[in-house]
Amino acid sequence: MNIFLHVGYPKCASTSLETFFFPKVKGFYYMGRRYGENAFSTLELENALEKIYSQDSTDFSFKSVETVLKDDIAKSGKNKNVILSLEAFTSNVVDRGLIATRLKSIFPDAKILIIVREQVDSLLSMYSYLVAEKGRSVNLSYGRPSVRDFDTWIEEQEIYPYRSYIGTLKYSNIIQYYQDIFGESNVTVLMYEELLNTPEVFAKKISNYLEIEYDSKFLELVLKRTNISPRGLRLYFYKIKNTAVYNFFGLKYVPIGRIARLFKFSKITTKKKRNIDISKESLQKIKNIYRKDNLKLESILKINLSKYGYSK
Repeated sequence: MNIFLHVGYPKCASTSLETFFFPKVKGFYYMGRRYGENAFSTLELENALEKIYSQDSTDFSFKSVETVLKDDIAKSGKNKNVILSLEAFTSNVVDRGLIATRLKSIFPDAKILIIVREQVDSLLSMYSYLVAEKGRSVNLSYGRPSVRDFDTWIEEQEIYPYRSYIGTLKYSNIIQYYQDIFGESNVTVLMYEELLNTPEVFAKKISNYLEIEYDSKFLELVLKRTNISPRGLRLYFYKIKNTAVYNFFGLKYVPIGRIARLFKFSKITTKKKRNIDISKESLQKIKNIYRKDNLKLESILKINLSKYGYSK
């Protein structure tokens, strides 16, 4: 039995993979997040996974968490490989190295999957998501700063960058950390841009990661989309819903959310289509934050990141 851990990142088609692809791979038990009435197979499993990515070390009990996870796997059947997918492992506010160490202790021979996305595009996608959520999020690393406009959201995250969404998108260190403790050959890094531009290549690489033969049906499954960030008019309607005027005049009873959903599109999008106002200063600032890290990332992946729009 092999354990496959997909640890992130958010806004990299995680929800789509967890909904349409991972649960449908034959011969595997999927114990990751599901989107619907029940997020996980049991409440005990959900609580155990939450402790891995959020509980303080002074309270964390390795033995109790390990028991819950291994009991859940045992119920699935001894001959099945296991896929565990949870993007909170790389994006949460708890020390991400500590999360990786906990995973290593429980699943010492696991094979790791990390999917990354060009940082400006990722930030724009997360901002759109937060606007639709009215700035609320249980995950502090998604940013509790104001979502009034994109520039303000970026500026207010800089107050404490190490526990911000901005901070989590320096990919090289976390990839290197997983490679150091799990072994370089056991860590697969894929790019969201490959799903965008060459989906069949992306699907074949996921097949290779899972050590299974590629099936043409996989292409259809990885292209299915859910949890699409709002943009254009849809994003505009959600911004209206976030204003004080909207609530002051009792407009909260107007179903802006339903109106906004009329403008939902199904195609995968990039930053060029989001219609989000971003100043040249903010754009340059963001690119400067990631230049050095992207050079390290390029060295690790041995890929020319410039062709995918990554700043260097």
